[in-house]
Amino acid sequence: SGRQKRQLLQAALEAFGNALQQQRSNPEIYIGLAYLLISIQEFAQAFNYLQEAQRLAPGHPDIEQMLAYLKQRSERMLAKPLTS
Repeated sequence: SGRQKRQLLQAALEAFGNALQQQRSNPEIYIGLAYLLISIQEFAQAFNYLQEAQRLAPGHPDIEQMLAYLKQRSERMLAKPLTS
């Protein structure tokens, strides 16, 4: 159900938050958080976590792939004609 899905997402966000408090220098936690945030369309927050992950692990392929996805997505949004 939708409610159960939201509860699972919230639990996952909390788990990532706890992991981040324990291991701030682990880029995989930032990547996981970004992936989760992208899946719930929190793109700006995901971008922030990816930037931090990139600082910790420059050139990491997952980071590059997700940043490319966000860039492509934002370009598509900007290309859409405004409807009135």
